[in-house]
Amino acid sequence: MSESNEPSSQNSSPQPKKKKLLRAVIFTFVLFGIAEAGWRYYAWGEYQEKLEEYKQGLFDDDPLVGYRYKKGPHTIEVEGEDAVKFHINEWGLRGPEIGKEKPKNIFRILCLGGSTTFGTHCKRDEDTYPSVLQKLLQEAFPKVKFEVLNAGVPGYRTAESYQNLNRLQNLKPNMVLVLHAINDLCKGLEEPYYLDPISNPPPESRLKKREREFNSFFVEALLHRSFNSKPRIPKYRESISTKVLQAFRTNLINIAQLAKKIGAEPVFISFESRANAQTSKEVQEEITNEDMFRFTHMNFSNLVHYLKIFNDEIKLLGKQNELKIIELRNRLPKDKKIWPDYIHLSGEGTLLKSKVIFDQLQPIIKNMISVPSDE
Repeated sequence: MSESNEPSSQNSSPQPKKKKLLRAVIFTFVLFGIAEAGWRYYAWGEYQEKLEEYKQGLFDDDPLVGYRYKKGPHTIEVEGEDAVKFHINEWGLRGPEIGKEKPKNIFRILCLGGSTTFGTHCKRDEDTYPSVLQKLLQEAFPKVKFEVLNAGVPGYRTAESYQNLNRLQNLKPNMVLVLHAINDLCKGLEEPYYLDPISNPPPESRLKKREREFNSFFVEALLHRSFNSKPRIPKYRESISTKVLQAFRTNLINIAQLAKKIGAEPVFISFESRANAQTSKEVQEEITNEDMFRFTHMNFSNLVHYLKIFNDEIKLLGKQNELKIIELRNRLPKDKKIWPDYIHLSGEGTLLKSKVIFDQLQPIIKNMISVPSDE
């Protein structure tokens, strides 16, 4: 019986398999190398673009509140109107500079809130409600020196305002006015920072995210984008989460407690809007066609319903915790002339708003200060 000269399959198979495996490993490394190089190129370009945007933009990152206005003068052009001009002082407040030390015999009021406190449509710093309120108080109590400081920042919710008060507590205010509702409603997400700003850091800014991703490997950045993406508000909502409502209440309580801790009287202001249950069909249609309205992610009736719920929470909070409440809701005319959109007021509207706040604040101030005798 003759022997075959062909090599057995058992002796020949290991070599090709090893080569295939080696080629697969090399191919994988090359593939990931190309992906990593492409990621670096993309991430670097995007980071540089975001960096340039931040340099040219209005805001700086802040470790407590996430973002705040850059100090200095700013101008925002408005099509068909005068530009909005404002100054941000060393403390990050809209208005003139104030000293590092609080002067003696000053009654200082710190106003917390979002764009309705900041005065988005107020062309000058002196047109905002904190500034007008200071003038009204000074006229009513000429022998007491008042400072009413504007700590409002567009987009801030109760979570940001709590940490903003934490940041600004060295100002030693005698009173803290708090005006919130619409941002908590419109941006109402079960986001860790909003639900508990004491234990959680603020959401990462786009610049910080791009910077960190640029310094990450491709796979790490890919996994982060996949599993740690920022929660998004759905295009349409019929309801607000009970966790969001509870966080709104808890954040307000925390603001009140922190205010008292630093020696200030907390006073909450209910939220006024052009939208309410009595709004005519014509005005409803007008409001729902506004660019600003799309941020609600709700229809008109749901918005009105939840604004009432948020305002009722403020009133209940005051009753249960013996806190002062100023009722602003349903106290202003709904004339379009004073409402550039359904939540913001013009300079004329802000004057009316300031007077409503002043009328209810005056007796509270009287009980807090010793008014010098005329003799």
